[in-house]
Amino acid sequence: MACGRLRARICRYGLGRRAALGRLDLKRVMVWGMLAFSVSTVLCGLADSFWSMLLFRAAAGISAAFVSPQVWAAIPALGKPQQIVKAMGVAMAGLSVSQLLGVLLGSFLAAVSWPVPFYCLGGLSLLLTMAIGLTVPPLNAQNRAAAGRTALADRYRSVLAVPSTARSFFAYFLFHTGSFGAFSFIGTFLSREHGLDLGGIGQTMIWLGAGNLAGSLTGGILVQRWGAARVFRGAFLTVFAVYLAVPAVQVLLGAQLLFTLCSFAGGVLFPLIMSTLQSLAPDSRGTIASLSNALMYAGAAVGSYAGGLLYAAFGRFAAVGWLAAGLFAAAFMLFSLGGLFAWRRPVQGKEAELA
Repeated sequence: MACGRLRARICRYGLGRRAALGRLDLKRVMVWGMLAFSVSTVLCGLADSFWSMLLFRAAAGISAAFVSPQVWAAIPALGKPQQIVKAMGVAMAGLSVSQLLGVLLGSFLAAVSWPVPFYCLGGLSLLLTMAIGLTVPPLNAQNRAAAGRTALADRYRSVLAVPSTARSFFAYFLFHTGSFGAFSFIGTFLSREHGLDLGGIGQTMIWLGAGNLAGSLTGGILVQRWGAARVFRGAFLTVFAVYLAVPAVQVLLGAQLLFTLCSFAGGVLFPLIMSTLQSLAPDSRGTIASLSNALMYAGAAVGSYAGGLLYAAFGRFAAVGWLAAGLFAAAFMLFSLGGLFAWRRPVQGKEAELA
């Protein structure tokens, strides 16, 4: 799992980002990335050996690495400023729904024949590629000439030049390190410490996906009502408290409900943090989206590895939970020092626009 996430990080850093830095039209990057993903996914269904399957799956992952940063970068470019958090919440909700339904539909289709899921996914991806080409307007095309004269390192240097911005991105990395480090071992925790079978773990994952979906859809509403600062603090405190408390819970249902609450808070946090990071440099949304994606997958790889070491050493989820809580606390302090979520009334200023 960690190796796969590290591969995605490298692809985003070394390949996908260069296209996302404003050198190319974001729409064109999405179209070509989706087309490559469609073809490589269909080829997975035609694979006749382990190594050919590995090659085509790697090609699909590289293709996807071109697409996802552009999606996050396109949302602020297409949507109204006051709807950015809501729009990102909807996009995150789509991701949650895909995780909920993907395994179920894939299992159903694989029962027919193992290549069928790849053919269906490749065909649907091709239809989506056509829809993007026909409906999405050109994005960032007017800045391509200027961006083409800007060196790759200079683009990142300009984004990270402000110390508060660099702290915020490091906080984002710590946030995902803690989140993925703990999430990767929820199934192991439920199995070893609560005796839950595979079917029960799957049902719990559905609960978590539903919680994340609910958080993604309601985050924008919460920001409008209480402001980004209050929602940010409340969600972060919730996640921090859950990972400290859940190892001590002896009742299975209590642990499941706490994890679902944590997923809800995570669904609220992700679009809020992403939209706020992109507000730091509106003319470099592609750079920020690509950097954010790379940091997310780097955090996933590091967190999964560190969590595995701790679980193996101590034999209990408590060690992983303490690691996650500590990383969340550090991320919270760095975000606060960066000034992204200063405490102020939500009805005025940039915070109102982010709602």
